[in-house]
Amino acid sequence: MKRCLPAALGSFFLSLLLSAADRPAELARNGQVERLYVENGWLDIGARIVIPKQGWKEFLNFGEQAQYSRKDGRDLWQATLKHAGSAGFEVTQTGSVEDGRQILDIEARSLGEDPIEGVILFLDLPTERFAGGTFALGDRKGTLPKELPEPYHLASGQTMRLDFADAQNRTRVVVEFARPTQVGLQDGRKWGRSFNALIGVQSGKMARGQSARLRVALRAEGRIEATPVAVSVDASKVRYLLSGGIGGNYCFNIDSPMTRHTLDRLRVAWGRTEMTMREFAPFDAADGAALRRQLEALDRPGQRLRQELEIMAELSRRKIPYVSSIWRLPPWMYSAPEKEGMNRIAADKWPHLLTAVGEYLKYAKEKYRAEPLSFSFNEPDCGARVGFSPEEHREALKRFGAHFEKLGLRTRQLLGDVCNPRGTLAFVQPAANDPEALKYCNAISFHSWGGARPEEYAAWAAFGEKLQLPLIVAEAGPDAGAWRGARYREPTYAALEMVHYQELLLHARPHAILRWEYTGDYGLLDQEKDRLLPTFRYALQKHWTEFCPPGSEALGTTSDDAAVLLTAFRWKEGDRTHYSLHLSNGGWARPCALQGLPRDVGIWTAVRSRNGELFKRVTVDVKEGRATLELPAESLTTLTTAEVPALE
Repeated sequence: MKRCLPAALGSFFLSLLLSAADRPAELARNGQVERLYVENGWLDIGARIVIPKQGWKEFLNFGEQAQYSRKDGRDLWQATLKHAGSAGFEVTQTGSVEDGRQILDIEARSLGEDPIEGVILFLDLPTERFAGGTFALGDRKGTLPKELPEPYHLASGQTMRLDFADAQNRTRVVVEFARPTQVGLQDGRKWGRSFNALIGVQSGKMARGQSARLRVALRAEGRIEATPVAVSVDASKVRYLLSGGIGGNYCFNIDSPMTRHTLDRLRVAWGRTEMTMREFAPFDAADGAALRRQLEALDRPGQRLRQELEIMAELSRRKIPYVSSIWRLPPWMYSAPEKEGMNRIAADKWPHLLTAVGEYLKYAKEKYRAEPLSFSFNEPDCGARVGFSPEEHREALKRFGAHFEKLGLRTRQLLGDVCNPRGTLAFVQPAANDPEALKYCNAISFHSWGGARPEEYAAWAAFGEKLQLPLIVAEAGPDAGAWRGARYREPTYAALEMVHYQELLLHARPHAILRWEYTGDYGLLDQEKDRLLPTFRYALQKHWTEFCPPGSEALGTTSDDAAVLLTAFRWKEGDRTHYSLHLSNGGWARPCALQGLPRDVGIWTAVRSRNGELFKRVTVDVKEGRATLELPAESLTTLTTAEVPALE
């Protein structure tokens, strides 16, 4: 993941102003539409303003900078957006409710003549619900494909209205414009899990001082049927071993009090740290002692290097396995002037890089008794900072592996550590086919940003099993951009993370999952003066860390509703066998019938978390391996035979 600035904004929801029955939509603090309401529930419809640079390679995101205020009884968001070296744009969005519709009044004013594709309102519709449904773009009508087509552009044209219906024709989304508007419709499964309507507030470049305006009205129609869901567990079927367990990243904002809190109060099974290289000055590659002197000079109280070495030492002292990863290198090691991403290592600087990494690891081992289990470059496939081709990744594994071996270091490497699980297996294939590279790897890794289809997760699991390498999800999270506008602090994002974890546990068959992060970056806790307060996200993490310990067997489960997921685990604790079942409801409230519970295993305790109800014990009557329970909207219920600790 790219380094993100920590957000200090508190959780905020416009939904506090109106009851669910009175509002057509949910808007987050940054002005992005998160969902549209229908009877008995909602549809996960998103809407966000972006300004793509010419060529569609870079985007300005309104939600990243938008500041909220209230004016004349309406909700107002404002931001000035600009690319590096550009004049930029002043953008405003006003929100109001009229006749049961969510109104967005959008205005963008150009401060120069920047080369852009336009000002676009992106509308996202979940493919899980709308694949197989229909669309109407003006007079043009069609079917939303069940599978990703080629080409993925579905329709385009000018219109004053868009209509979408789900496959069962139970719910509809209607989008209306105050003037004829250019709209393009595409199948976004090429990048994510949504159909996208690209709505042109402005198409093409804008002159200096030019303004573009658009009024958009959004509404959803229909009814959600809260039908009972049936789930089951099969304790005779062991699917895989969660041998590593659940952990987290300690990479950015590590001086936050949340770092110590999570170390002390969560059961941390795995960790990951950043290996800081950026401040190294040029040195003689053959003179390791010169680099050692730089390390000693940078290792001072309050300095970044000291902080990360202390984290490494603490993880090592607690016998917590961890990965150390590189994001940035000194600019003088690159083959060209440094840019935002895909920086390449200069061929003549490889000896310097090997010396730098080797001396860093030796210094950590000798002075701090800290030695990472694995080493990696962060997201080398997409070049979050440093980029490799698949072949360069293979050669890097061999170079570092041989160098570590020469220095007597036990640290091995991650195969991959790629930015997402979608279509990225090809990146690791050359290294996987080279026994010399593979022998220096002790795990295979992807980051889970954006999620994946079950078959994509399963492909990674099968590949790891084929190579006999454990699979580590080194950065777990649904949205790498959720730091923008502090979206990660919203309850809806917590619910999204909950489902994301369940999907990983069901389909990826991981050895370990590491949350991004356990520090103040994407922080799990709220801070009130000198106190840290649990949040919905923190409570969810407590479910996973307490009731999916290392060495747990993942058991077979079924569910007849895609919105309700069940994972089940069994583990030994002394001479006792424990079970935990996690029931996540990512949708609206519904009753649930559970069967297949192991009998005669002790007393079952139920713990539930949702927004406003954190890690609360609830009563569930279990008889003859069956239980009936109510699942509140966007909640996680865990049934366990293990001891339930307090939420601290």
